[in-house]
Amino acid sequence: MVDFEALRHAMVVGQILPCVQVSGPLRRALETLPREECVATGWRAMAYADADAPLENGRFLLSPLSLVKLLKEAAIEKQHTVLDLGAGVGYSSALIGAVAGRVLGFETSQELVERAQAFLSKLSLPHVSVKPMAHYGVVPEEASTCDVIVVEGCLGHVPSGLLDALKDGARLLCFLRRPQGSLPQATLFEKYDGNVSRKALFEAAASLLDAHPVPQRKAG
Repeated sequence: MVDFEALRHAMVVGQILPCVQVSGPLRRALETLPREECVATGWRAMAYADADAPLENGRFLLSPLSLVKLLKEAAIEKQHTVLDLGAGVGYSSALIGAVAGRVLGFETSQELVERAQAFLSKLSLPHVSVKPMAHYGVVPEEASTCDVIVVEGCLGHVPSGLLDALKDGARLLCFLRRPQGSLPQATLFEKYDGNVSRKALFEAAASLLDAHPVPQRKAG
């Protein structure tokens, strides 16, 4: 019998805290959210490993450390509305919901949307939702009302529509694909006075969103 509570604790103290300080609601969510219920069948025992975990349909759940580092850089606060693009089965949306006032998740796979809705229903998170979208090139109308947009995976490039949709003062965080042999680059985009700035944050393994996975390897 796998002790998932012990695995969650080991994930926090062994993987996350040595690299990034996490406290308060976000840490409590990491220690309580059942990540094992979100991964593909047969991967439950590996749900808390330091690697992207497979879902279905060629999709992956970002590794715990990659996701937490991205969320820390997002600087999400309780008054913020967050768009979670590529929400998968709802784990990332629920994690964001620990620190955000409202989370709007979108996902292209109807199967994953249904799993996400069931997962969130069990957690009783009325301020968090996951809805279907046709494909990631179509920007949800809600994007223009959000304070933060988080993309749950690696992109070859950021669709111009997403940057256009950013309201003034809003920010977008994603992983961008780099040349073969290099880890993806976590990147922050911010809009002020109609201009979008770009800042490289950190390198980390991250699987491509809605495509084949980027080869996983450790930095350094």
